[in-house]
Amino acid sequence: MSISVNNPALLYEVLNLKIPENVDDFGEEVLDKCSRLLKAKRAYLRIDVQGCISKHFPLGFKNWPEAEKVIKDAKNNPKGNAYICKFDHGLFYIETIERIDCDWKRIIYSFSKRIKEVVDKIAAECKKVELEKLKVLIHSIPDAVIVISETGEIVDVNNCFIKLSNLSPSDVVGRKIYDLACFNKEDREKLKENIRYWKAGNCKKIRLVINSMYFEVNSAKIYNTDKFVLVLRDITELEVMNKKLQTLVDCLRNFIFMKDKNLRYVLVNDAFARFVNLPKEEIIGKRDEDVLPPELAEICRKTDMEILKSKSFRRFEVSVKYQGKTLFFEGYKVPVVKGNEVTSIVGVIRDVTERKLVEELKRFKTLLNYSTDAIFIIDENGKIVDINKEAKKWICECRKHKNECNKIYEVIRGNWNSEVFEGTVAESGRKVLVNVKSAAFGNQLYRIVTAKDITDLKKAQEKIRDMYEQLKFMNSLLRHDISNSITAIAGYLEMYKETGEAEYINKIEKILDNCIELINSIKKIELALHDNNELTCINIKDTIHNIVETIKDKNVSITMNVDECSVIADEFVYSVFENLLSNAVIHNDKEEKKIFIDVKCNDKWVEVKIADNGPGIPAEIREEVFKKGFKFGVTGRTGIGLYLVKSLMEKYGGTVEVKDNKPEGCLFVLKFKRCDVDNSIRNSYSDSQ
Repeated sequence: MSISVNNPALLYEVLNLKIPENVDDFGEEVLDKCSRLLKAKRAYLRIDVQGCISKHFPLGFKNWPEAEKVIKDAKNNPKGNAYICKFDHGLFYIETIERIDCDWKRIIYSFSKRIKEVVDKIAAECKKVELEKLKVLIHSIPDAVIVISETGEIVDVNNCFIKLSNLSPSDVVGRKIYDLACFNKEDREKLKENIRYWKAGNCKKIRLVINSMYFEVNSAKIYNTDKFVLVLRDITELEVMNKKLQTLVDCLRNFIFMKDKNLRYVLVNDAFARFVNLPKEEIIGKRDEDVLPPELAEICRKTDMEILKSKSFRRFEVSVKYQGKTLFFEGYKVPVVKGNEVTSIVGVIRDVTERKLVEELKRFKTLLNYSTDAIFIIDENGKIVDINKEAKKWICECRKHKNECNKIYEVIRGNWNSEVFEGTVAESGRKVLVNVKSAAFGNQLYRIVTAKDITDLKKAQEKIRDMYEQLKFMNSLLRHDISNSITAIAGYLEMYKETGEAEYINKIEKILDNCIELINSIKKIELALHDNNELTCINIKDTIHNIVETIKDKNVSITMNVDECSVIADEFVYSVFENLLSNAVIHNDKEEKKIFIDVKCNDKWVEVKIADNGPGIPAEIREEVFKKGFKFGVTGRTGIGLYLVKSLMEKYGGTVEVKDNKPEGCLFVLKFKRCDVDNSIRNSYSDSQ
């Protein structure tokens, strides 16, 4: 080679690699020295710090995958002009034009060693930053947190744990977790045993007691380390409640139980344990088939699966052969739903054998003529052999549509393979709850079918479900938004105490105004959507003029072209226009805010268009703006204004949609059913339905 390897200046320049602020700059510097000083034909540097950095720097290659392939081949077939250096956090490869002699190899070796030193420092700094981030995160968590090694040695704890354990950091850090004095003997053994599970990747939850308080320990491995983080969640209140609940249910004669989402028992009372003849401790963690008679276990599992699917209450009845006797049971199960998932099932099973025997005797004496339910006695083929008065009405209804209704399956449609099911009567569509029981008269086996009309009940349940969804939404909105507002107020109060600046009081007043607005909006929804609000004829021109007067301002220009007509609505139609017109002002970023109102009437409909010159609403969220709680942009407020608008328009039998306003802004189009004041509003509205 033309350059002497004994040249100190060359050696100094080659080895002069500084710790870079930017990894890319370092990679470029290495390649530059390879090309300029070491006369490299090709070179490649890979830096790989797991979880932090992954960089490739090829020189003379099309791309880094080609470089990796060449290096792999060079390992299998060494070349005289190539040198490979692999280190903890990467790899360096150089290929010179001529064969590498011993002197030149020493320079390249020194260069690669220097590269390794710099990369190791980059990796160390990267890991240091990650550890600092982790430390900040741990100390920001409100629950008690412990960081341990794979051997159980405590690496770090947050202030919450120090306060909870009444220990100093020097008493904790460096010691084994199962040696801490704050844990009782049983919990120390539990921790010692679970370290093996955590190390094996089985991060199961355990419960611990510290200073008479109960905690649930959630564990997780810290990425790219041999350490684990343990988060201790305070469940003292839940544990006390569970003990009180257990004491209560143990006093009841019925069989009380609770199952988790995997249908394993997590709680049973004494009566249940006595029935299955097992200690409660042996029942916990088992399923129905492990502890109950087969027939009862089957029906329990079936109703459990129905509950998991429907997320609704279930009632069942079953008779079983148990210890040589026929026993009758009825059960009730209620799902505990969190989010959209059933987390547990609470149930009651009652032994009704004695009651059933008495009822059977009474039923055959009085049911045919005095029951308000439809009662049929059928043979094994489903043929009707006897009925009561209510059942006779159903058969007459059936025969309006069919020539013969001699079989029960022609009168009531449903799942006749079940003892209890919901069906429908003939062609009427009326909903009925059907209960089928077997009975023997002499040597002949019959089935007694009791059917109850539950049409009104189903409608009531649907109404209650809708009301529940509304209440759940309003409750969620209040809890979330007001909770956030209280947190913000607390923060601004602290800042005001420290600085005395009036700016923070102004911010608190603004937050309080938003809270009041939210509460008023919720109240409006509750009143506006109530079924008792009677629809009537509303003069839409007067309503719009009244609202326009409230939002007039020197910076707001309002152009109106409104026909004189009335619509089917109620007093809360005011909220529809108030929301839309207020939004047109609040969300408008122009100095001169313009609003255009156009109302046109035809024979059946009244079309209202409200446009503005604001920023508009992006097309991708136009369907979302009418949903509960949806907020958009920095001026988004309660997230319920447009939801109220859409709900009221649906109640009035109308529609609302949002479009682009040409050339700028957005356009809301509302369609109301027209109401002629000379006609009956009741007839007009019923016709529209």
